[in-house]
Amino acid sequence: MSNLIENLVKLGLKEYEAKIYVALVGIREANARTIHEISGVPRPRVYDILNELTAKGFVEVREGSPLFYRSVPPDIVIPKLQNELNHAAEESIAILETLSIQKDEEYVPLWHVKGDWSIKRHFNLLIERMTGNLSILVLDQEVPGRYHTQIKEAVKKGEVSLLFKPGISYSGPRIPGVVYYKIDKLNDFFRENIFEKAYSSPLIRKDQVFTLECLMISENTEVMNIYSVNGERMAIINTLPISLYLQNMTFDMMISGALKTMEDGDDLHMTEN
Repeated sequence: MSNLIENLVKLGLKEYEAKIYVALVGIREANARTIHEISGVPRPRVYDILNELTAKGFVEVREGSPLFYRSVPPDIVIPKLQNELNHAAEESIAILETLSIQKDEEYVPLWHVKGDWSIKRHFNLLIERMTGNLSILVLDQEVPGRYHTQIKEAVKKGEVSLLFKPGISYSGPRIPGVVYYKIDKLNDFFRENIFEKAYSSPLIRKDQVFTLECLMISENTEVMNIYSVNGERMAIINTLPISLYLQNMTFDMMISGALKTMEDGDDLHMTEN
């Protein structure tokens, strides 16, 4: 029941309005005293809330002594709330756009975002800006599934390569158009001093554990590092040209010693040899 109240509040009702409306839907028709008892709304507030719901067209009144109230059917109320919410959102966007100050944007090469929703939103933006290929170094076996929708969209813009670190075992749906690789050979210095220490293993700084989950390189545009700090997922978006160049070089080096792990019709399943 609490989820229902929360959803109605998200749609625009106040908490007491939602509680009274839900109570009326359940009992169909009642006087203020019964509504108070069923809804839990303080009795001094019940009449005010009923008047507000009546003014909004969500409750109807039957004259008498005492007054009786009944709810307007949910299939009428909910669409009305949705329309009002959508209208408020569209109006807010229009007003906010008029408030933006026209000026030359300052170039900021690094952006930091937190949380899955923000990361996926920036992944979508990365795809929109793609002008070449997309390369993804996969260091966590959940990455292909977590960003399955985004990777499918990226295929429409250019070639997409997924490079898996050794030791990953992953079984999941194959995305047509994606080329899958597994790292096989790396030069000793890079493997021991960079890949194993920075890419493949967690980094610990005081009480924080940094774990890199994947590295996305959009050719000619940006690099996106997705990682977690003590389990909280974050990302850094880097458009600095020198960083982009170095990351492209690094990925090309890893690909040059990698094995193509699947062909058309094969299942995706990679394990360490």
